[in-house]
Amino acid sequence: MSSFEIKKETVTVPRGAGVEGLIALVRQICRYPRVQSIHIDAKSAVTFSYVSRDDERALPSPDVEFETVLPSSIVRSNTIQEVQEQTNASHAVATLFQSASKDLMFPIAFVMHPGSTFWAWHSQTTKVILDPSREELYGFPLLLDDKLTSDRLVLCAGYMRGGSLLDTRKSYSILLPQDYQLQEKTE
Repeated sequence: MSSFEIKKETVTVPRGAGVEGLIALVRQICRYPRVQSIHIDAKSAVTFSYVSRDDERALPSPDVEFETVLPSSIVRSNTIQEVQEQTNASHAVATLFQSASKDLMFPIAFVMHPGSTFWAWHSQTTKVILDPSREELYGFPLLLDDKLTSDRLVLCAGYMRGGSLLDTRKSYSILLPQDYQLQEKTE
């Protein structure tokens, strides 16, 4: 008679995959037999445990293509409209919103590189300092993706208000001026 043991495995969701990446991973884990628990920590590490017989080989690691849910992948898979460059950051954001509105699209989220020059540009042209650690920009979710260049701000838009990033049908991109660098805080 074979005995049973509880095995654990941990998979980390890449930064930028967001909720969609977590859901895709959990969905894959739920397909496995005899899963006992799933734990998601604050750093997007998903640990799951399952019961296995001694004579049974270990389950394969979940095979989730996180690339398909990364913001940069979603932006590239839809139409991208370049928006005219602006000298003021708030005017640039307003231009992105106006472009989406003209196409009868609703804003979903902003996407930018984690080291974007947007923050320095915004604070120097508007005299309003935004917190780069916030997860939203102008009231919409802000998603960071290493695969985008640091000189772009992208607004993702879709056909319905309040959609998720996967509902994106068109993106609006603006080139940020390279003259701005983040200034170190002096205290």
